[in-house]
Amino acid sequence: MIRRLCAAPASVLAALAASACAFHGIGPGTTAAEVHIRMGSPAEQWRNEDGGSTIVYPRGPEGSETLMIDIGPDGKVGAIRQVLGEPYFAKIAAGMDKREVRRILGPPARTTWFELKREEVWDWLYSAYPGDAGMYFHVHFGADGKVTATSRTPRLRNHRLMKRSVQAG
Repeated sequence: MIRRLCAAPASVLAALAASACAFHGIGPGTTAAEVHIRMGSPAEQWRNEDGGSTIVYPRGPEGSETLMIDIGPDGKVGAIRQVLGEPYFAKIAAGMDKREVRRILGPPARTTWFELKREEVWDWLYSAYPGDAGMYFHVHFGADGKVTATSRTPRLRNHRLMKRSVQAG
């Protein structure tokens, strides 16, 4: 019973990622040209050591998915990953540079510089489970451009309404 409960969130996330890609008719074996026709221009693309490439499609800026599609040397889709989730957040470690973080999570939805702390923070919105308001995953970089920490904060859907009610009260 416990194993089933623990496995459920991973299977739900995998199903969501698969359904997002199936919506566009993309799957293993789809050609890179077909991906570009169905998804448009990627936000980022880079070459991999095997001669293939990875293309990145953030579903934002306030979307909670970033799809990374691996194209093999043969020009066909090999894998599709939804990278905004715990397995990928866990890969972010102190000392990584910005390029390494982008290769794992894709482009951030927002970046903020905090002058007093001499710190830059990158944010990604993600869903912890279907139907939630979302959470922000933050990566903190020191002045040297290296990761110093990660953090999370909840997304507040009705923050404007809450501010009004406090002011009116």
